[in-house]
Amino acid sequence: MISTLTDTPQIIDGYVRLSRDDNKRNYSSIENQKKIIQQYAEENNMIIRHIYEDDGISGYSFVEVR
Repeated sequence: MISTLTDTPQIIDGYVRLSRDDNKRNYSSIENQKKIIQQYAEENNMIIRHIYEDDGISGYSFVEVR
């Protein structure tokens, strides 16, 4: 039998974030976002290697430190 992409699980990373500003707007919690990623991975034959998390870090106010 020939292996296809659907036969072999893909190894993926997830990313969740919730800045303090987002928290005021009723966005999904970090835990809800993780559950959504996990459910999607299970339904699509994927293995989650790692979920990266930015809790309270705003991309808008990010300043590069040199």
